[in-house]
Amino acid sequence: MNPIHVYMPVFGMGFILLLMALGTIIIVTLIRTWQTKIAGHNKYQALAEQLASWQQQHSDSLQKTVHELHNLRRRIEAIEKTLREIE
Repeated sequence: MNPIHVYMPVFGMGFILLLMALGTIIIVTLIRTWQTKIAGHNKYQALAEQLASWQQQHSDSLQKTVHELHNLRRRIEAIEKTLREIE
């Protein structure tokens, strides 16, 4: 029996196992990369939601300040009118 015929199936099986191992490593690496990207995306999404909340609070505060300023302006105009009537 020729030794090439004996070892050829062993080398073929070894080559197939090597390809399967490399394929598994590549697939696991891709999965972990995608998980990292998703985790990073979730962090950015949480940060964006927090920023939107802060912007809403700031907008509400600004609206309240504008309303108070309008009321203050009306009161000052009333005081000026009263002072003009007194003079």
